[in-house]
Amino acid sequence: MDSEMQIALLGILGTLGGTILGWILNNLSQHGKLNIFISAWEDKFQFNNMGSMTLSSSIEQTQDYLYRVSFDLYNSSRETKIMRNIEIIFSNGKEELYRNIPKDESTKRMSSAFVCYDDILPINIPPKSIIHIELQNWISESDGSLKHIWNTTRVYLRYINEKNRKKKVLIKKEKYKDYFMNNPIKES
Repeated sequence: MDSEMQIALLGILGTLGGTILGWILNNLSQHGKLNIFISAWEDKFQFNNMGSMTLSSSIEQTQDYLYRVSFDLYNSSRETKIMRNIEIIFSNGKEELYRNIPKDESTKRMSSAFVCYDDILPINIPPKSIIHIELQNWISESDGSLKHIWNTTRVYLRYINEKNRKKKVLIKKEKYKDYFMNNPIKES
């Protein structure tokens, strides 16, 4: 083989190698993920004490359960990530006991003593960005849902991503049947 042919062949191989390497590096740079950082979780049990809601001190006394969760979403990829069908899951570690669609704190509307929130909608998280989300909701003994909470040992945030896969993030581990023993009410 003469030298001109070798140089041409090396040029073709170099171009082909550069193209393949560029394609691989581009694909690797787009493979980021959605990172969820739970920044706060607050929950409380209450009962109606002569017209005002007061913290409960026992399972028998409890009429309502309220929770609030704050988290930061960081999209480390170069593609938009999606969270939809967002739920708070109460589990005993083996099976799902109860699920609740949280309310979006940013949709709060007030009229006199009436407060209204909308359910959380799908969230688009732009590439290389962070979004702060605050959610809350309540569960009432009046609809029979509170009985599931007492058997809960784990609380999760669950959603469906852009690839239509269910993802789950642990928020809290606690045996709620022992909640009042582990979290006594402080006298004021």
